[in-house]
Amino acid sequence: MVYTKTFANIDDLHLSKKANSAIVLLNSYLPDDYAKYWVTVEEMTERLISCGVNSSLQKIDVDGATQHHNKHGLLEKRLYRHKTYFRPSKYQQGSPNDQRIDGKFPMPKTRLFQQRKFQLDPDARQAFCDLNKELERVDKLKRGIDRGEIHLMHDVGTQTNLSVKCSADDTILIQTTRLLEEEANVRMQEPPPPHVTPPKQKAATASNKERKNGKKKEEPADYSDGYGLFQIKSLNSVIEEMTYHAATCGNAIEHVNTDFKMGAGITTMWKCACNKTFRHDNCKWTKSGIVEEGRQFERPSPEVNVRIVKAAREVGINLEKVVEFLAGLGVKTSDYRNILHQERKVRQAIEGLSEQRMIENMREHNVAARAVPNYVGDIQFTDEGGSSHSIAQGAGSIDGAGLTRAYMHRIKGSQAVLIVFSSLTHKPIMFVHTQVKCILCTRAYNKANRGRTQVTYLDDIKVMQHKGKCYRNSKYGPAVAEEYTCVEAGRRLLIDENGVIRPDTDAVFLCKVTTDNDTRGVLNFITAQNKVIGQDADGKGEHIPDNGHSLKDCSNSLYEIRSKDKSY
Repeated sequence: MVYTKTFANIDDLHLSKKANSAIVLLNSYLPDDYAKYWVTVEEMTERLISCGVNSSLQKIDVDGATQHHNKHGLLEKRLYRHKTYFRPSKYQQGSPNDQRIDGKFPMPKTRLFQQRKFQLDPDARQAFCDLNKELERVDKLKRGIDRGEIHLMHDVGTQTNLSVKCSADDTILIQTTRLLEEEANVRMQEPPPPHVTPPKQKAATASNKERKNGKKKEEPADYSDGYGLFQIKSLNSVIEEMTYHAATCGNAIEHVNTDFKMGAGITTMWKCACNKTFRHDNCKWTKSGIVEEGRQFERPSPEVNVRIVKAAREVGINLEKVVEFLAGLGVKTSDYRNILHQERKVRQAIEGLSEQRMIENMREHNVAARAVPNYVGDIQFTDEGGSSHSIAQGAGSIDGAGLTRAYMHRIKGSQAVLIVFSSLTHKPIMFVHTQVKCILCTRAYNKANRGRTQVTYLDDIKVMQHKGKCYRNSKYGPAVAEEYTCVEAGRRLLIDENGVIRPDTDAVFLCKVTTDNDTRGVLNFITAQNKVIGQDADGKGEHIPDNGHSLKDCSNSLYEIRSKDKSY
């Protein structure tokens, strides 16, 4: 079998090392009036072509040469305004900031390297010729591939012309390739299947706001070949109803349409010849009883969304990844932004439930404190409004932690939490969460600084204003947050969110506080509660050090002494 076709290796499409070195070298032999300017890769490519280099030179070739063949440092590299600039390293003064204010640079004369008046160094002249020959070879190879005269083989190690002196293995490769091409030609000659025009759908009427803005309402995507989430009981009920009707009526039931417009909600309609219609919704539309923040009233939503958010939170999976996973399977669900509305409702429900559970734990703590043998009695005082109070005295423990794990006492992160536990019921009676960063504040800050010549710092309150809830509720990082949150925890155990002292059954006063000795937070806690109650609480609060933590501190101190004095 004779088959004349040239096979080329994919590596032949790349320039040789000599040609890449020539690209770097030629930039150093330009006149000083042109070479002293900082240029990008695109501008360097344009300048070389203007000087006489073959026009097939591409940006990717110059980029590869500056990255991998600038080992001798002929070109200096600088980053300015997120762009990379190059210039011969023989020029020591100047920077892109000084030269590229207007974004322009002088272009050399056309075909400068080929002019007789321009005396080019012999080494640079040879590099110029080698570069043009290599570019012509690669350009010719690419044109042959485009015309089908050259076949690109990814598995061949070197460039080989298989039309001359073919070995046995090469003959098998040629025959296999020929058969594959013949099969492809046969497939191309077969008539294509008849085109079926889909039925025209009635265009949805655009709203007045969309007409005003000149935007057309996008039609929902077709999920006829996809998958949906259905409630099995509801689906079986509709099937049984249609089966019973078809048996009694004697007519066929036809599918009318399936509506995918309502996010995760899928509505399917059937119609009988007797004009009776059947409707099936894949899930119920429910109301959770929680009005989302920023809304005036509650809106119904598909039950599927609530189940997705609940399952993702219980399992601990990122909600965005859950939506991407379902979309990858072809399952019809709501948009990620719509599901986030349910996520916000769940957060509001958790916050309300946690506050209610916290009050129950505080009441349980007071009951247990009064039931302790040899109870010292309630602490009684009168507030500024003249109301008398009798609050139980109990024992508790305090500890704080940051969200990010700290090593070698290098505390990082942006979130911290302080928890107050009851030593009697072993349940949390108060927690305070702090966060020093907010994604909405960061977006507002970046938007304000976009295009500005002078940077606005984070302490500018006007710049940080934004819509929505701000998650930045503290200015103290995790390293010092415990000392300040102890003050807030001590006050919140006695005062509610409205600034009123809690009822005697709910208010908690800790006369014995167990904590570690690494911060002054416990003293701040006792002082904060004393300020709320007044002189009646003087001398009541007592700090009990944690034995285990104290032993650890002593051990660390002895180890530090041993490292300084080897006699121990």
